[in-house]
Amino acid sequence: MDVRTLDISLGGMGVVTPVNLRSGVTLTISFTLPARSKGITPIQARVQVMHSILGRDEGGFKIGLRFLAADNATNAAIREYLGV
Repeated sequence: MDVRTLDISLGGMGVVTPVNLRSGVTLTISFTLPARSKGITPIQARVQVMHSILGRDEGGFKIGLRFLAADNATNAAIREYLGV
C-alpha cells in the first residue's frame, strides 16, 4: 500500500496509512531517500508497528514504525539524508 511519510530517524519512521495497523505487527517496507552522493537510494527494511492513532487532520492513521535490524547501508543512507 502507498503511505505518506511524516518523519524518519535512525530508529524508525512515522507514516500515514489509509488502514489501521495493529501494534506489534512486523512488515517489510520499501522507500527511497534522496542522497547527495548517489542521487536516490532505494531502501527495503523490516519494521514493527509501535503505535497507530487516527489522525483526522492527516487523512488516515498515524503509524509509528521501528526499524528491526537495519543494515549498515540503510543506516548510512538515513544518516546522509538527515545530515548526521
